[in-house]
Amino acid sequence: ELLERYVDVMQLPAPAKEQLFTAVMEREKSQATAYGKEVAFPHARVDLVTDLTIIIGRSLEGVEFNATDWKKVKLIFLILAPKTKNTLLLQALGSIAELSSMKEIRAAITVAHDADTIWRAIDSSDVEFKDTIAAEDVMITDPICATPTMTMKEASDLLFHNNVEGVPVVKGQKLIGEI
Repeated sequence: ELLERYVDVMQLPAPAKEQLFTAVMEREKSQATAYGKEVAFPHARVDLVTDLTIIIGRSLEGVEFNATDWKKVKLIFLILAPKTKNTLLLQALGSIAELSSMKEIRAAITVAHDADTIWRAIDSSDVEFKDTIAAEDVMITDPICATPTMTMKEASDLLFHNNVEGVPVVKGQKLIGEI
């Protein structure tokens, strides 16, 4: 019910809200997102948003959320990201986890009376929320590689077993292509 209210904050047509709510609930079913310390950050990757979207909510009484520490959740960060921005979503999750580990910041957000006070508390934490991603943030330093002599079956197996969509093709130490 609480997540439905969060989704309602976004001014979307009813079918889009239902799709968004379903995506968040499917993610929750696969793995609960209650962090502990009375914090949860349900999240989903959906095409309904064009950029990272974070909705912050709180419940002074707390809500049941299957938290790892069995405590009721008082702070909820609903995080939505386009399917194409997975790394940005992961960075946001990391930043919110870091922010949530700070007892004084959690307390300040919980008792804040308006959005400005919440943002001042977040800003005072010095936790970095990146709005752009550099190549170094997403690059792989030891990639899985194919060789030019691999059969298509071997290359296909390499992609499938490593759950990747593409790999560089190298000969010796030289990049000669990509599949």
